[in-house]
Amino acid sequence: MKKFKDTIFIFDVDSTLARTETLEGIIEIAIDDAGVAEGIKKRNRLMKQIQKITNLGMEGRLDFTKSLEERFEVVQILQKHIDLYNSKILPQFIDLHFKNVVKFIGNAGGSVFVVSAGFMDSVKVVVDELNISRENCFANEFIRNNDMVVGFNKNNPLATSTGKVKIVMEIKDKYPNGKVICIGDGNSDYLIKAEGVADEFWGFWGNVQRDSLIKKADRNFYSSQGLLKFVKE
Repeated sequence: MKKFKDTIFIFDVDSTLARTETLEGIIEIAIDDAGVAEGIKKRNRLMKQIQKITNLGMEGRLDFTKSLEERFEVVQILQKHIDLYNSKILPQFIDLHFKNVVKFIGNAGGSVFVVSAGFMDSVKVVVDELNISRENCFANEFIRNNDMVVGFNKNNPLATSTGKVKIVMEIKDKYPNGKVICIGDGNSDYLIKAEGVADEFWGFWGNVQRDSLIKKADRNFYSSQGLLKFVKE
């Protein structure tokens, strides 16, 4: 059995702890509610546009701040869209097997943090379900005007392509003797290792596969069960 004393695990959320891209899900609800998609073809075209922007940002081929701005321009997001998604849809996509991964890491002496480029409203739903402390959770933030989302906090480091590096650097400063392992599916997760802040990058491909990052990962996992088996061996 592996021991993880002083090991810091940094988990991504979208397409890792949750089998979905949370902002895409909220936007999909907003598109339907606004009546923007008049007919299935237009609706599908809008969603493909959103997915393309998301993937370009995740693969590091589009500035992440720009990818957020472009997605927010597609449709007006309202608080009711966020509430509906987080209460009715997101819970179905949380990978509950990670609850055992988190529990085992804690019992083996490690610490679990969540550093996500998603938005805190949804990330809190995921970490609560998986028994991860909200104090160890970092994510982007919506800016609201009453019930309307009018943008995102651009002063939050996670709204940038290198934001995860900055956040994990701050976490590491509090654990100077800790080994850092980051787990996720995006270029921003890989950058934590590439910039020398993490010791290892473990690619997680149970929901989406990015060939360019699979080649760069220290280890690759294709299911949460496979990850759990590895950490327990």
